[in-house]
Amino acid sequence: MSHKATATCGTTIRPATSGDIDAIVDLCEEFNAYIAGITGRSTRAANRSALAGNVERGLQDPGKLFLVADQAGRVCGYITGGVVGSLGQIGIVMVTASARRTGLGRGLLDAVEAWLSQRGCTRIELVGILPENPTVGFYRRHGYVLHGGTMKKDLRATGQQSISGLQER
Repeated sequence: MSHKATATCGTTIRPATSGDIDAIVDLCEEFNAYIAGITGRSTRAANRSALAGNVERGLQDPGKLFLVADQAGRVCGYITGGVVGSLGQIGIVMVTASARRTGLGRGLLDAVEAWLSQRGCTRIELVGILPENPTVGFYRRHGYVLHGGTMKKDLRATGQQSISGLQER
């Protein structure tokens, strides 16, 4: 992967490595607990070794991007992305609670959107977003619209516009 590291608010956004797996799994567990606390729904709990295996497979997939936000050697966020034709997909953006509302999530999102755009993607989708998920507001602020269980963004458009005539619902 030839993604260059970028800095945001004293944080380096860089490609994830196998040395980051434990920290990423910690963030996955934090995210699952956070969502369960907000929605009142229990998330599917996976054991650490299963999560670590999923992360390792993601790191080895040349069609995927897996970035981490590194603050002085501490992984405090991550994002995943991939390409299907001209469609970009984002798996998840996760920032640890102590680093939220610092611009870190935006930095991760900008980095993956740039990577997807460089690969010819004209649209981005985030699948499986529940309307009550607190991250919906984050994505809306960055130009995504909610349509069913999918957040969508047209990379050719500016601002918060609909995708192919779809209105948020």
